[in-house]
Amino acid sequence: MDIAFMAHRSQRWCGLCHILYSSAQYVGNPLPGETAISFAAQVPGPLSIIKLIEHGASIDKTNVYGFTPLLWASRAGLTENVGALINGGADVNKENIYGDTPLMWATLAGSKDTVRLLLKNGADPNKATHQNVTALMGATTQGDTDIMSILLAAGANKHTETPYGLTALGISIQTGNAAAIKLLVDADIVIHQNINGTTPLHEAVKQNDSYILFLVLDTCPDFTATDKDNETALELANNLQRTEYAKIIQDYIYSTCYRYDQAYKEGDVIYQNCEELICHCGGRWELGEGYDPNC
Repeated sequence: MDIAFMAHRSQRWCGLCHILYSSAQYVGNPLPGETAISFAAQVPGPLSIIKLIEHGASIDKTNVYGFTPLLWASRAGLTENVGALINGGADVNKENIYGDTPLMWATLAGSKDTVRLLLKNGADPNKATHQNVTALMGATTQGDTDIMSILLAAGANKHTETPYGLTALGISIQTGNAAAIKLLVDADIVIHQNINGTTPLHEAVKQNDSYILFLVLDTCPDFTATDKDNETALELANNLQRTEYAKIIQDYIYSTCYRYDQAYKEGDVIYQNCEELICHCGGRWELGEGYDPNC
C-alpha cells in the first residue's frame, strides 16, 4: 500500500501526511514487511517517529529480512532517530536474519554518537553475526580507530575469531592500517593463527610495511609458527626476497630469544636437554607453541 495513501486514509494521521510522503520519497521502494515507522526511521529528524509511536506503531516490527526501524536508523547513523526509537522501547540488540545488530550498523555508518548511545542503552558489543563477525571487526574493516576505541572501552572482545580464524588484528594487518594495529597491540591483543596456520607476523611480512612489522613484533609473536606451506614468517620473508624484513625478524629473534639445550632449574625441578625457543618480551618469558615443561 502506498505510504502517502496510508497517511491520508485517516483524519488523525493528517498531520503526518507530508512527513510520511517525504519519507517514502526519501528511502525509495519498500521491502516486503516495511511499515510507516520503518520509513520514518531512515529520514533525518525524529518527529515522525515520535508521532507514530504515540499512535501505536509497532516499534520492533521487522521486514522480510528482519530489519527493525532501529536497525534502519542505526544504518543511516541518525542518532536522534535512534534515541526516539530507544525511548519508545525498541530492542537495542534485536538482530536481522543475518545476525546484524543496530550497533554493527552504526559502526559501519561511522557514527560515534549513535554507537555511544546504543552502548549506553545496553547494546552488547560482543554480539556477533552468523559468521561470527563483531562490531569491533566492522570498525576495524572501516579503519575507524575512534569507534574501535569506544567499543574496546565498552568491553568488546578483541580476540573473537571468524570461522576462518580472522580476528580484528588480522583485519587491521590485511588492510594495512597501522593506527588500528597499534590500538589493538596497546590493548594487549593475543596473537592467533588462522586455519591455514598463518599468524599476524606472516601477514605483516606480506604487507611490505616495516612499521607494521615492528608493531606486530612488539606483540611477542611465535616465531616458530608455520603456515600451510610449513613456512615460518622468517622463511616467508626470505622466500619473498624481502631481505630487509628477514633481517629485522632475525635480529629481533637474536635480541629477545635463545635456544637452550642445557639443564635449567624451575623451582625445585631440574629439566634437561630441552630445545625450545624462549623469548623475553616486555619483561615476561614466552615459550614456543607445543612447549613441554617436562621435556
